[in-house]
Amino acid sequence: MKSDTRTDIKIKFGGKPNEINVNTLLRSLAGISATLDEINAQVGEGQKIEIKIKALDKGSFLLHIGLTPTEIVDLIRNIDWDTVYKVVGVFVGIFTLRKLLKGETPSKIEDKGDDVVIHTKAGNDIIFDKRTFNIYNSNVRINEAISETFEALKADSSIESFEVQDAKEMTLFESPRKEFNDMAVRGQLEIPQENIKIRNELARLNIFKLVWDKTRKWEFYYRGNKISAIISDDSFFKQIDRGESFAKGDSLEVELQYKQ
Repeated sequence: MKSDTRTDIKIKFGGKPNEINVNTLLRSLAGISATLDEINAQVGEGQKIEIKIKALDKGSFLLHIGLTPTEIVDLIRNIDWDTVYKVVGVFVGIFTLRKLLKGETPSKIEDKGDDVVIHTKAGNDIIFDKRTFNIYNSNVRINEAISETFEALKADSSIESFEVQDAKEMTLFESPRKEFNDMAVRGQLEIPQENIKIRNELARLNIFKLVWDKTRKWEFYYRGNKISAIISDDSFFKQIDRGESFAKGDSLEVELQYKQ
């Protein structure tokens, strides 16, 4: 089974044709790869994907990136390509959101079903997909990776633009050099305090990834969604130190606290 054209993207570095500084390429690719990995961790529902660089095209420096579900099942027909479609969609959406916000904090955010309305301090209203917004706003690694990508591009005076295309070279996202400063802004989006509520509830979490360091987050499935959380119960870790074991499919009954 071959990949759908929706699973491939092309990264175009506008400027001098057919060449790019190796440090710029490596730093920007590291940021792009980290962003794709983190998005997949949020929307992939356990399906791993591989990120591969395909043959370089001629013309302006155009990098062909293929996204392929890792073959973790015996029959290739069972591979979930929808995961990759979601990753590509959220990837483009997150870059677009960073571009639209221009590094500023919203004055207000309204919940509109599957969307949010972001009111900017400049008086503009942005209607955006809620899932993409939540991933962008909550994932530190994605924000840092995007900033790293554009810091690398900003430092290379030969790069005049950055563009994400589909496999047919239709533009999905574009940022000229004059926007690189805003795209490189570090720090998570700040939610106005009136939009933040602290919730506590009893929940059953299916364990996805164990982490023995108390300061790092475990990964769970909660209501069909992958989440990450730090376990703050010292008595729980004392049970682990005494030899408490885990097996595939185990779950934890917890008091879950989260921001909404």
